[in-house]
Amino acid sequence: MTLEDRQNKLYCSHNHQELLDYYGKWATEYDQELVNECCYIAPQKVTDVLLRLVSNYTIFLKVGYR
Repeated sequence: MTLEDRQNKLYCSHNHQELLDYYGKWATEYDQELVNECCYIAPQKVTDVLLRLVSNYTIFLKVGYR
């Protein structure tokens, strides 16, 4: 499914539950699609900059959803 097809499906949702259900199904593929189809490279760029700026002994705390 193309990104445009996914967007159309989201925009055509009839109610909140339908939207949540669709996002739930898409979640398993979302990250990979974002990287592969949209050429999303921001996380890698941030990582590259941080690795140049911090010492080898820096500890990072990841806080987020899931």
